[in-house]
Amino acid sequence: MTTQTQPGFLGRMTRRHRFVAAATVTAAALVAAGLGLSGSAEAADPVTPPIADAREAIVDVIEATTEVLVEADGELPTDVSGYAAGFVKGEIQALAIEREQQGYTQTGEAVITRITNSAINTKVTPATMTLYVCVDTSQIDVLDASGKSLKALLYDPGHPVLNVYTAQNIKNDWKIISHDIPEGGSCS
Repeated sequence: MTTQTQPGFLGRMTRRHRFVAAATVTAAALVAAGLGLSGSAEAADPVTPPIADAREAIVDVIEATTEVLVEADGELPTDVSGYAAGFVKGEIQALAIEREQQGYTQTGEAVITRITNSAINTKVTPATMTLYVCVDTSQIDVLDASGKSLKALLYDPGHPVLNVYTAQNIKNDWKIISHDIPEGGSCS
């Protein structure tokens, strides 16, 4: 990864430091919302390790997507293969290339407001589970190459959006393999 500087406090931080700081803020927001890696604020029961691992992979995917969209330099986080495979890995790769070519950059971050999951399906090999993730993008703005905001056109739904992910146990690691935003899905 390259080091880029910006004016002010962030200018003294490397690209990786800025991302780690943003990831820390996101993690703190999850904990403050009662989510952590153990599930929705409504869930009081402890989460089994496989489910916690899949939920951690979801957080990693959203943080990687944020990094790719904020940096817009065509580079991928070095550890994408550790938590994403198949379609989702390709989706992150395509976003990195697309944003670099368009010259679009993103400010702000997506915030996970709730994670719920189905039971682990062990009747298939490898085992899978579905995760329902509510993501608030209200703090995101997208700027075109000239610095003009595209928020009203791209990222202003006015409420958290339901994202449906499939996690698969690949060689004893839970990886996110598919992603969908269902029409009419609700996070209320």
